[in-house]
Amino acid sequence: MKVVPGAQNDVVAEPGGVSGGTDGRTKRRNRNMDAVREATVGLLRDGTEPTLALIADRAGVAVRSVYHYFGGVDDAVLAAVVEQRRRANVVLENEPDIDPSTSLDERIALLVASRVRIDCLLEPLDGRSRGDDTLPAMLDSHVRAAFAFELGAAPSDEQLAGVLCGLLRLGTVRSMRQVHDDDDEQVAMAMTRTITAVLADRRPPGQNVSPETFTGI
Repeated sequence: MKVVPGAQNDVVAEPGGVSGGTDGRTKRRNRNMDAVREATVGLLRDGTEPTLALIADRAGVAVRSVYHYFGGVDDAVLAAVVEQRRRANVVLENEPDIDPSTSLDERIALLVASRVRIDCLLEPLDGRSRGDDTLPAMLDSHVRAAFAFELGAAPSDEQLAGVLCGLLRLGTVRSMRQVHDDDDEQVAMAMTRTITAVLADRRPPGQNVSPETFTGI
């Protein structure tokens, strides 16, 4: 203990003392919890049902640590689901706004690429993220904003909006993955072709389909 003349002589932690040790333990705990969440997602991505032993082995921590941090397999899976949802929301929030005045082909390409990126984060959860209504609402709002010109304000356009939102839902991406053996390029191309066809009669005059629309996606 440092004794400071004229002061109240509180304990002042030396470097590497109690405070330093506490900080070190906190950092180690956070690293281990991150490793457990990543390991759980990895197991789910591989199609392996997580167990405490499998999670611990993949995370490089003791089984008792997984139990201590999360209380059990179900809570570890829930923590992984929550973290992946958070990451997906961050990705979507950081996506640049799509200017509705840019070419239709460019807007379609940007939206499809965004959906494939987000699905890569959530696909391992295999339906475990259902019940989270925040992300679908955000996805739909992006679709409506990007295709504002094509949608207009007529009642029939609301039906078209529903079709476009459905085509750009993550469930559609997942179905496309199954059909195309998880080939992201083929998934993107198939989605682009479909959306382009749906909007064919809404294409601005003089704006033809770009030759690059279905190649090099």
